Amino acid sequence: MISKENKEIKIVHSSGNSVVINKLGATITSFKDAHQKEHLFLSNKLIPGKAIRGGIPIAFPVFGKPPTSGAYSDLPQHGYARISEWTYDETPVMDNDDGVSVRFILDSPPKLPPARLVYTVTLTAHQLTSTLHVKNTSSTDVLPFQALLHTYYAGNPNEVGVKGLNGVRYSDKTTGGETRIESNDVVYANKNTDSVYMNTTDEIHLTNGIKIRKHNLPDTVIWNPSEGAKSMADMHEGGWNEFICVEPGHVRDFYDLVPGKEWIGFQVITI
Repeated sequence: MISKENKEIKIVHSSGNSVVINKLGATITSFKDAHQKEHLFLSNKLIPGKAIRGGIPIAFPVFGKPPTSGAYSDLPQHGYARISEWTYDETPVMDNDDGVSVRFILDSPPKLPPARLVYTVTLTAHQLTSTLHVKNTSSTDVLPFQALLHTYYAGNPNEVGVKGLNGVRYSDKTTGGETRIESNDVVYANKNTDSVYMNTTDEIHLTNGIKIRKHNLPDTVIWNPSEGAKSMADMHEGGWNEFICVEPGHVRDFYDLVPGKEWIGFQVITI
């Protein structure tokens, strides 16, 4: 079942699972199972017109601060996708017992490298799949971009960790980008954490049983600002103790998409 209310699209699978997507940023703001357990964190101090703090925002065409020069130098942090109003495509995709699927579309702002983004969200009995299609609509110029699905998983960061990163090289942004090799079987974000793991496997697990599978998103960011979040106007008090961000993306460099071609990246969350 698919329903619309103002800027939100809600999809409900016959199993009882449900997902809510806000047209602002095409941000998935809720993922509940049949028992109404919420699997995504959402701050209760959202600021109207600002990027949504929580759920699954989309970072595109830059991750983090933009380059100091070039076409993207004037963009805000994490680019334009998460702060843009996406178009909900009402053309039927899928709505049956096999799954419920909806689609959102966004064209790049004027004066930036031309791109069309198509974002498809699919819900089944046990999985949430979010797929980002990036098309270079130029006939002459390469489209450089970074892309990331900034996923906030609900859970105490002291208790919910990430498995599958042992032995992976990562950049620790809390120490200025120092490169290290992960030595822990389980990675927790129970202190100020901002780590970019490079060339991670396509499957990683959370200790609460959630499985994450990804494609064309070789990097994985683990993030939690801890009490540094007190300076965030859109984070409620103590909210940093309610989530761990596990973010698949292509962020260690820029992907160059040739004219007229399409790139596809996705993640599948299995509960």
